[in-house]
Amino acid sequence: MTTSTDTVPAQDPTPTRGWAVHASRVWITARNIQAQQPLSVLTVMLEELGRLATACRSGDRMGLVFHADRVGGAVLLLLLAGEPALAWKPARPPSCHGKPLDQWTAIDEEIARARAKFPTGEHLLLALAEECGELVRELLSDPDGDSDDFSIPAHPDHTERVEREIIQALAMVVRLSEEGDSDHFQRKPPAQPTAPPEPSGT
Repeated sequence: MTTSTDTVPAQDPTPTRGWAVHASRVWITARNIQAQQPLSVLTVMLEELGRLATACRSGDRMGLVFHADRVGGAVLLLLLAGEPALAWKPARPPSCHGKPLDQWTAIDEEIARARAKFPTGEHLLLALAEECGELVRELLSDPDGDSDDFSIPAHPDHTERVEREIIQALAMVVRLSEEGDSDHFQRKPPAQPTAPPEPSGT
């Protein structure tokens, strides 16, 4: 359960570039998820990821965008209010790698980096699933490094690591919403110029 002191701020952020197209919808979705007071935000994220996969496989473009927003909203809520099921909250206000949250420059930088490294729209759903999995793994790691489960190594700056995974997941949400996934959506080939008709003899 979230408390009144852990609410998402009412004022929408003022993002720039690629994230700007999606920020308002994802922001509103995060607030809607929080209003439902879920026992686990991670569970919401994973459920919506499954519905997103179904939309991709069925070629449902509107469903893809809707459920991508839901995944993004849950991810954003983790960044801003934490995970109630784990009693985890960010150790400091989220900074998006040292930048003010309302600028979102770290997300745009991650989108640009990912597009430069992987310019095609192949396997984007799998890439988002991978980022969500890494986020879950980081949240379940022990921030103090004194866990008996040594299969998940802890890191001294736990919040920064979680924040980094959240930014990468949000970047993949944007890419999937904008580009689809060419594994499931067939892109139309570019139109070929037609040759002018041959002049008829007289």
